[in-house]
Amino acid sequence: MFKWIATAVIIAGYFFGHPGGVFELTGGEVAGAAVLDYPAVYIPFAPFFHLADHLTILSVHQHIAMLAALNLLLALRRPGVLKFIQANLLYAAVLAAVILIPRPMARLEVKDPDLLIYDAHSHTSHSWDANKSFTPEKNLLWHKKAGFHAAFITDHNVVTGSREAQAAYERDKNGAIPLSGEELSLQNCHLAVIGNTALISNGLYDGSVEGIRRFMGVMKSSRALVIASLPEYWKYHWERKEDFVKWGVRGFEIANAAPIALDFPPSKRAEIVALCRKDRLAMTGITDNHGWGYTAYVWNVARVPGWRNMDRSRLEDALLSRLKIGGDQANQVFVRLKAEPHDNKLWLAADPFLQAWEAARSLPPAHALSCLFWLWVPARLFRRRKPR
Repeated sequence: MFKWIATAVIIAGYFFGHPGGVFELTGGEVAGAAVLDYPAVYIPFAPFFHLADHLTILSVHQHIAMLAALNLLLALRRPGVLKFIQANLLYAAVLAAVILIPRPMARLEVKDPDLLIYDAHSHTSHSWDANKSFTPEKNLLWHKKAGFHAAFITDHNVVTGSREAQAAYERDKNGAIPLSGEELSLQNCHLAVIGNTALISNGLYDGSVEGIRRFMGVMKSSRALVIASLPEYWKYHWERKEDFVKWGVRGFEIANAAPIALDFPPSKRAEIVALCRKDRLAMTGITDNHGWGYTAYVWNVARVPGWRNMDRSRLEDALLSRLKIGGDQANQVFVRLKAEPHDNKLWLAADPFLQAWEAARSLPPAHALSCLFWLWVPARLFRRRKPR
């Protein structure tokens, strides 16, 4: 029965597929064709790579829903306690493999040479909570594999990773182009300061909401831009979002690939998009990559004419100027197709089925055929023959 249902979903997903496997969050005019490009090795192993990718971009609550569905299915079959333990440990093992084992990555592609794909917030081993093997050089290579042309390196309260990434890039021009930045940790508030080259001491402003206000005021005349980070402004400062604008914040993150931030409801995102439209503020999507996993969920695409002929410093200046002047029109934010979280937590009961449907819709035709092959052929080839 499972095979027939899965086959029907895959075939229906082909006819109701989503072009390119990504969609745009701000609702603005499409700057150019942006589509996912997959390594050739995805085709023969499509079910496994797509499952790994999709598990990577689920939120905390969506993983809980997956586990609940798994246990419910087991309960209907009435297995022993050992089966429940084995199934849950298997789910945990699959997640660990998805996060830790390197694999080929899908990348975003654009046809227009003036379009720049960049990440507005990422980390290296110099962040206290990052993978200690995720050096600045590995950060740049990860971004290149995912289709990024450039990435702001924003380690927690240090600029060492950003400087080392720039030095490494100047040596061999390998990986994405590193841009300057720092993530400042304040009173239940994280702020991505993109474009700053000198260390900002968070101790001068930490400890109170008043410190956040003073810091934003100081940065108003700076070359750098202060972007309010997810999930902190949503979790702790939602009622102050308009105060943030008055104090001097220059933009908001509207998508963050960290599991806890992936729970950000679309209704809340719509409020932030409307606020940014009203006050001409930049909107960014971020990987928040700390060196775990091999799937990119979000990309920023900005039009920066002639960027391919610019050196690193000129490109950084041009992109910062684009974000300051363009505000809400400065770039677009593309994310991979998945079922978005819902404001009503009761919808989580349906989330595993919605995720299966969106995963099927995002399969390229060759990948859909590969999934059908794995559904039917191996079982027929290796099933045991009944004795006469």
